[in-house]
Amino acid sequence: MEDIREYLKYINCSQCTYDEWLQVGLGLYHSRYSCDIWEEWSMRDPRFKDGECQRKWDGFKDYDGTNVTVKTIYKMAYERGCPKNLSKAIRRDRALRKDEPIPREDVIEGELHMTPSEQLKTYLRTLYKSKDIVAYVTTDVGQNKDGTYYPLAGVFTRTAGDILGDLEETHDVSMSVGDWHDGAGAWIRVNTYNGRGVRNEDVRSWRYVLVECDTGSLAEQYEMYKKLQLPIACLVHSGGKSLHAIVKVDAKDARQYRERVDFIYEQVQEKGGMKPDSADKNPSRLSRMPGVTRNGVEQSLLAVNIGLKTFSDWRYFITKGEQPAIIEYPINFTERPQLAEELIHGLLRRGHKMLVSGASKANKSFFLIELGIAISQGLEFLGFQCEKGKVLYINMEIDKDSCNDRVIQIARAMGVEKDPDRMFAMKNMRGLARPLEELVDELITEYKDENFAAIIVDPIYKLMTGDENNATDMGAFTNHFDRLCTALGCSVIYSHHHSKGAKGALSILDRMSGSGVFARDPDALIDLTELEVENLPEEMTGWEMGFVVRDFKRIKPLRVIFNYPLHELDHDGLLRKGYTHGSVEEEVHKQKMIKQGAKET
Repeated sequence: MEDIREYLKYINCSQCTYDEWLQVGLGLYHSRYSCDIWEEWSMRDPRFKDGECQRKWDGFKDYDGTNVTVKTIYKMAYERGCPKNLSKAIRRDRALRKDEPIPREDVIEGELHMTPSEQLKTYLRTLYKSKDIVAYVTTDVGQNKDGTYYPLAGVFTRTAGDILGDLEETHDVSMSVGDWHDGAGAWIRVNTYNGRGVRNEDVRSWRYVLVECDTGSLAEQYEMYKKLQLPIACLVHSGGKSLHAIVKVDAKDARQYRERVDFIYEQVQEKGGMKPDSADKNPSRLSRMPGVTRNGVEQSLLAVNIGLKTFSDWRYFITKGEQPAIIEYPINFTERPQLAEELIHGLLRRGHKMLVSGASKANKSFFLIELGIAISQGLEFLGFQCEKGKVLYINMEIDKDSCNDRVIQIARAMGVEKDPDRMFAMKNMRGLARPLEELVDELITEYKDENFAAIIVDPIYKLMTGDENNATDMGAFTNHFDRLCTALGCSVIYSHHHSKGAKGALSILDRMSGSGVFARDPDALIDLTELEVENLPEEMTGWEMGFVVRDFKRIKPLRVIFNYPLHELDHDGLLRKGYTHGSVEEEVHKQKMIKQGAKET
């Protein structure tokens, strides 16, 4: 109404003919303005007669003038000197003068209170990258017989950066995305598109899913989201009876998206006690656009980035990661808890983590394959009895055929010709490295029914994200192994390398590359350090195998011989006089040789 009044200022009613006066009235009528505006404008003419506008107005419903609209008024104003960009100038001025959120009852404590344009800017910056194509619907709507509105295809060729640029310039939502019908509001799609359409096949990313529940009050819905700690990127009041939660899914493809979304919806219903709208599972689903109104109520942005940080963190929390119950005293000291079974007796329990460390090219992969086969067949390994259990060996480094051949040679040397129960499985991933978080998600999803006793990951540097020397980054990295142990009920055994240089003088805990987290995190640690040994056959190498254990008695170091393709205990004492580089023994040996040389001279 404010806009049309500005245009009418350029049309002098006292200089209009009767037909022009009538056209203004018809234009207002067919554009659903109020008769009061026509009467207010007509009062400037000395010819004005009280009640005449209303009588004509009431008869317009039978008047054949449907081709006369507000555009007719614009044209009349332009002919009389009105600037063509008046509407944009009016809106910009109004937006700069007053861009305030519509007052309403608070839904949540501490919610955002932003202007409409700031709400939409924050929403776009939270969900999308600048070059992401965003799809939305404002004027492209249909109407049902009951008067309700529904969205059509809308706009699907603009980037988030385009819209943000307009918002920065105009501070006005309607000038940036277009006008909307107040009865319909406006919608925006939660994922990004290819610019060719808005079908499922046009979706370019599977980052988010809309979760919407129409049961319970707005406050109850919020409490449910908060209780579940859902990883919500944006929380929007729909302008109606629901809160729209844009939940982080971060799936790599459509299949993983469906799996994760099904899991989210199951948890909302089972643990949240509310039934989400199943139609919202669609990756191209529309949610309510913040910063616009629907039936006079603002569709408002309430919060951003609440709950847990990622989907992976949330799934761990919602399945096994809840806080443990508080222990009540007094404790009965005569009753011990039931401990997890020993997978490797005296060394590792099922569900625990073990790290195997050593220098580069220290035959760690041979060692791990031997260990994996021993567990899969229930054999003894270097003096440690293994309980029989299904093993998955994940090869990150060796060519597939070379790795398969290595497994066959090791198995034959161990006396294992067949694996009829299919207890030893391999997953060759050379060239398919990804962040550990993604691999763990994949393993949990795909192998939840396989009942693996142990999963061996060799080596971990191929999966590493963050700074190797940063304790916070590596703490977050190794936490994903905890998720895997908990979700699949298996032990996780992984390998890592020494830093450069001689390690003989260092504690086992200080030999590994990177943060001290690698030494502190596992429940058991085996370290392989090569020995300098005189008169050892060329085909053999000697190694000291050191241990650090959390759940068992201290284990003395063992000396083992690697005689391709197996490691064997040094029963014959061939390594008795061996020493490691940098050790005290090495220094003593050097001094002894120096003295002996001087004596001979």
